[in-house]
Amino acid sequence: MAEADRLPSSPGDCGSPDLTLVTIGQVDGELDQRLLPVTQEAWRAVPTIVVLPVGASEAAGRALALGAQDAMVAPIHIPELCARVVARLRGVRDGFRAAASSRGQAQLFAVFQGVALAARPEEMLQILVSGLARSLGAAHCACIFTIEGRRGRVVAVAEKPEIRNAEVGLDDYPEVRHAATTGRTAFIPDVALHPLFAAGASPRPELAPFPPTSAVAVPIAFQGKTIGFIMVRTAISQANLTVDDVAFIETLVTATSRLLEHEDRRATLYRRQASSGVVDPLTGCGGLDALDRRVQDEMQRAVRYGRRLSLAIIDVDGLRFLNQRLGIATGDRVLTELGGLLQRELRAPDYVARYGGDEFALVLPETEASGAVGTIERVRAAIAAHPFADGIAERIQISAGWAGFPSEGTLSPEDLLSRAEASLVEAKRQATGTAA
Repeated sequence: MAEADRLPSSPGDCGSPDLTLVTIGQVDGELDQRLLPVTQEAWRAVPTIVVLPVGASEAAGRALALGAQDAMVAPIHIPELCARVVARLRGVRDGFRAAASSRGQAQLFAVFQGVALAARPEEMLQILVSGLARSLGAAHCACIFTIEGRRGRVVAVAEKPEIRNAEVGLDDYPEVRHAATTGRTAFIPDVALHPLFAAGASPRPELAPFPPTSAVAVPIAFQGKTIGFIMVRTAISQANLTVDDVAFIETLVTATSRLLEHEDRRATLYRRQASSGVVDPLTGCGGLDALDRRVQDEMQRAVRYGRRLSLAIIDVDGLRFLNQRLGIATGDRVLTELGGLLQRELRAPDYVARYGGDEFALVLPETEASGAVGTIERVRAAIAAHPFADGIAERIQISAGWAGFPSEGTLSPEDLLSRAEASLVEAKRQATGTAA
């Protein structure tokens, strides 16, 4: 707020005030000249209150006609003056908010339109972080998927789009670590005053080269789970993030999350349609071609969303001897029952295919080591308890091996299948006590 006896030629001369209070000690023929700047374009956005001397009631009307928003004649009641100043400042604030809201809506639509037109999920995330950085004037904006524990994977960086799948420690990003702990948006309006940054976290320079002045991390929800975070930081040369900025980010992240879920449902439907005609006729499970496509799709999905994937191969022990003793038809019926049992035991997202004569492959999305082992043991117990037909007295047993993804050296479905096969061979070797 500026106070003056005479207005300067432009608001910039006095620091672009939110409101100007002009006090006039004596009304004379120069009143119009003193208030002339109020009529200029440069001052129209700045509310002006004119305080006139005792007995200058007629001059009050003239001041309003010249463009002042308010005029008061002495003696002045200070509480009334304060109330009028507060009212005018509130009007300025609401006007700025309305203008910001209008700009925000346009920016929101522009960014979301770009995200919605992206061909692949990874492009959606890159367009999202780039659009946020541009709209907010932020120094750094990135998408970080959480892996396990206190680790994460940077999948998109606004200022350096070439950075993909860079593994980082969440301890270097206090706002992300805090959001991961609470499951809610973490907003730090002033880094210098916040205890989260007291330890002086220092992420890799190529990912965040400037010390932050404010920061926010917004969770990305995917099918009811938090898979990662959108992180925005400002630097010393930029305005700190505000509550309105956080709402802007949250709106775009929520909308993008829904697009990602829609894209995943579409891809899932495509996988089901693609594999519906490639079914092993004996077991009712998927065939080899369908298995190859499914493993490829699930590996891409695991990379895209920062998830784990497990692949298990189970082998029916002694099926060859069963065929020799009771006939091939009996062995086929055992495989048929096994196919149905496996499909009943697995979760909806899982996939089972016949991998060979007496082998089955289990594709287990979003499953870590403990989950893969647990699934194998559950299947093993279900098979042991199942009453197979044809009067088979002996218990059907299985051997199993598994492999996980992502893992070092596993780049293709063939790599993942080979590792699972090697695990199966090792499991058989340990069971029989033979040398490798």
